[in-house]
Amino acid sequence: MSIELTKLKIFASKEFLPQNTEHCTLLIPFWGYEKESNDSPDFGRFDGYEKIGNQYFEIVTEPTLAAIFLLPVALEKKGASEKLDTLIPLAKQHKKKVIVFFNSDSDEKLPYDDTCIIFRTSFYQSTRLPYEYALPGWSIDPLKLLKLNELPKRTKNDKPTIGYCGYVDYVGTSDYFKKKLKSVLNNHKIPIWNTIRGSACRVVLNSKKLVGNIVYRNQFYGIKAAKSDRIEYFHNIFNSDYCIVTRGAGNFSYRLYEVLSCGRIPLIINTDAVYPFEEHIKWSDFSVMIDYADLDTLPEVLTEHYNSLNDSTYEEMQKKVRNFYENYISPEGFFKNINLYLKNI
Repeated sequence: MSIELTKLKIFASKEFLPQNTEHCTLLIPFWGYEKESNDSPDFGRFDGYEKIGNQYFEIVTEPTLAAIFLLPVALEKKGASEKLDTLIPLAKQHKKKVIVFFNSDSDEKLPYDDTCIIFRTSFYQSTRLPYEYALPGWSIDPLKLLKLNELPKRTKNDKPTIGYCGYVDYVGTSDYFKKKLKSVLNNHKIPIWNTIRGSACRVVLNSKKLVGNIVYRNQFYGIKAAKSDRIEYFHNIFNSDYCIVTRGAGNFSYRLYEVLSCGRIPLIINTDAVYPFEEHIKWSDFSVMIDYADLDTLPEVLTEHYNSLNDSTYEEMQKKVRNFYENYISPEGFFKNINLYLKNI
């Protein structure tokens, strides 16, 4: 006998969706979505959530029937803030909260009160508001991209292998990124993102305790990477014990979630970031985290962590990391557990 999940009733109306604008990811199982083109490296990344998301939520168009309201468009989209300004008074009238998604590199302070529950990608632990929570960045599941039926296993060696595939500072920095990220340098006193990556790579390569598995790109690929580049990228992760993860233009990392999806241990160079479900899950169980200011301790920290694992626990760690991705970080897992933040509404 199956037990039906209690669905969260959400008020979502296309009245609050700007014209000719795509709705937010949560609504894909209900309003559909325009999939990326077949040659996109992330083609089909929301297919799993599209199939089962209606098990978690019920979309209602009558405000009195809803437990919570939803801004049906991500806040970074054109016209979204104006729609939110009209939705908030309606929510207050009905004494409801509003779910807001903000998938952006921007770390600006948002001008909203605790009527909103904001899930955003880029912000800072030291300045976050009590109603702001971390939103993962979603890429294609590598098992789907590479047509693998199960997670590739990696055996333990004498020294840990540290992976990184991407763009770093000493390959070159465009004037565009220098200008765009000037505020990061001024306001947070840490190097721009590609310098952080380069610094971490150099620490790895200069250490006799670690094996570097570093593939340099001559430019920033991001979502424009060809499928063959994405395949090489994921193979770099699978062929490593730990993978360097740093912030990008925003104070978050798509790479973090991609490493987790590969069942490999993220080596997170922390820059005051906020992580999904950190209030409920111990991230130290699934990653190694080092503050940027302590980067020189990286070889010792990694060696100690690696040596704490034997052959069996190392194999179990890979499964545990992958399960964490599936159950909490993937689109299906994140939306299944979003109630952890909404249960007291």
